[in-house]
Amino acid sequence: STFTSPDGTVNTNEYLGMQTISGVSAYGRKFTTVYPAGSRMGNDKPLTTTGETWWATQLGEMVLSTDAHPDGSVGKTSLRDVNLAEPDPALFQIPPGYRVVDEAAAFTIQLPVPKRR
Repeated sequence: STFTSPDGTVNTNEYLGMQTISGVSAYGRKFTTVYPAGSRMGNDKPLTTTGETWWATQLGEMVLSTDAHPDGSVGKTSLRDVNLAEPDPALFQIPPGYRVVDEAAAFTIQLPVPKRR
């Protein structure tokens, strides 16, 4: 889909399909933005930025994102070392010495008052 904003900036959003990334199935979208000449800090030609985002629905998380800028720089964020195995049950054990305290009587919590300058 394409959208042109009032200032002439053109935004395009394109579906890229499915792909396996970091061992999980993900769907991708490509975003392209073209800024018209004169719209960004005196640019004399249109400036184009592009980006891709890949989402793993199984995880509900983004697994890969890239952004390419007009100056040639590229940013990349990725989820790595994905492990879909069940976590170790020991991670969910109550630690030794932990105890639940049931406060039956009224109590007050006092916070320090910051000094005024």
